[in-house]
Amino acid sequence: MEERLSERERIARDLHDTLLQGLLSASLQLHVANERIDASSPAKPLLERVSQLVGMTIVEVRNAVHGLRAGASAADELDVALARVKDELSIDAEAGLRITATGKAMALHPLIRDEVYRIAREALVNALRHAGAQSIDVRLAYMPEALRVVVCDDGSGIAPELLHEGRKDHWGLPGMQERANAIGGTLRVRSRRGHGTEVELTIPGEVGYVKRAR
Repeated sequence: MEERLSERERIARDLHDTLLQGLLSASLQLHVANERIDASSPAKPLLERVSQLVGMTIVEVRNAVHGLRAGASAADELDVALARVKDELSIDAEAGLRITATGKAMALHPLIRDEVYRIAREALVNALRHAGAQSIDVRLAYMPEALRVVVCDDGSGIAPELLHEGRKDHWGLPGMQERANAIGGTLRVRSRRGHGTEVELTIPGEVGYVKRAR
């Protein structure tokens, strides 16, 4: 796990020094070009839209870099990190987000915490961006034998064929399952078209908790 954390930090540095810096430079050039184009030009709205998309991508890359560099000091702040997701997405969403935690919070290994956060975040993003959810509940249950994270929304749900196979060229659901498998967790996704979605992640205590990890 220490080797994987070291590799993550190296990737984070590379992302920061190459991709992020390149995007920031492109964003600056787009801003300059936009200022020089007359307001009546038909290219003006398109350029502004591209600039907005680049800005959103910069936010996503910064969040990815932050997640890759997550350390032990953030081990007990899973609920706080998830509460920030809605604001980090920079989208107009009216959905109510409620996060509750039961049981005595126990420190998670930084790598496990990072993967749990990414899985739960993906579920939140799906609910906010794609499902049109009006209400989203995130429940964290710290139990001696396991950590359970449930993300439940009242959105449009997922079609059966997409639930099992995922959307073509989109890796949200398969990626969540792969992350859960890689850390010894169990992921269950329950959904019906028009009846919302429930994502449940369970991590055995002996795998996730720092004091019990083998």
